[in-house]
Amino acid sequence: MIFTLVAAPCFAAIGAMKREFNSWKWTFITLGYQTGLAWILGTLVFQIGRAVGLG
Repeated sequence: MIFTLVAAPCFAAIGAMKREFNSWKWTFITLGYQTGLAWILGTLVFQIGRAVGLG
């Protein structure tokens, strides 16, 4: 659930980001950042839950 909440938005939002940034470069950097952060947070929550004994 954490990954889904933090990961990149829908295509319409990506298009709006491209329009606001006026650059595909910054759009892709932002998408990469969001995906990376979502993966790190998802993994962190999973590992902490597993260590505590919730999984």
